[in-house]
Amino acid sequence: QRRVHGEEEGGNGDEEERDRSQLAKKSAAAAQLQACLAHWGAEHKDLPSNPETCPKEVPPHMWAQYTQNDTIRVVPEYKCQSGAAYAARRENYTIAMVENFLSKTRRGGWDKYGMTDEWLYKALDAFPFAGEDVVVMGSQTPWYESVCLARGARSCTTIDFQRIHSFHPNLTTMTLADYDENPRQFDVAISISSFEHDGLGRYGDPLRPDADLEALKKMKCVVRPGGRLILSVPIGLDTVVWNMHRVYGRVRLP
Repeated sequence: QRRVHGEEEGGNGDEEERDRSQLAKKSAAAAQLQACLAHWGAEHKDLPSNPETCPKEVPPHMWAQYTQNDTIRVVPEYKCQSGAAYAARRENYTIAMVENFLSKTRRGGWDKYGMTDEWLYKALDAFPFAGEDVVVMGSQTPWYESVCLARGARSCTTIDFQRIHSFHPNLTTMTLADYDENPRQFDVAISISSFEHDGLGRYGDPLRPDADLEALKKMKCVVRPGGRLILSVPIGLDTVVWNMHRVYGRVRLP
């Protein structure tokens, strides 16, 4: 009985030691995340968004920054996806909507970005994330969230400038402000046609000429060390399509 009791005590001691080790790892990861965000914030001051503002032209005093001293052309194409009226029209992410996308992605289907989805599937075949925590950066429909769920992610979270209402039990949504208040790290981040919009005001985000590059730097904090960022942006002749998006070429891409 003493021997069995001793084994039980030893077993409990092992469990307690594992618990302490896991707690220490979580504390260290949390401290690392806070330090990363503090360093990022010291260099890149986040500005409050103005959801009612979708500027139709590049502000003259920001022209040189947006065009990198006239080395990037500007092409006008305007769209406003912000404000109370737009929020009222935006669809909620219902269970039926997500399940419909899930069925489509399980069949290997594509959504609006066409071949980009095929390349994404190939990337996920090579670098699977089953059982890992995944974040989707920016969202208009729950398509990439459905890819995330179909590929067996342990959790799937969406971060967007604007509030998204999701009713699917396996999908969590938050705004950038929500994330900054309660930051965490993820194993994998997916950004498909997202960062090229940052800083142009189309989604009510503050005007910042380098917001796209700043967002990429912030991903070093959002994704844990050793994690992966799956990124897709438009490639071609350097262009700011105002206020829609950027196209990256020899000037901006490096």
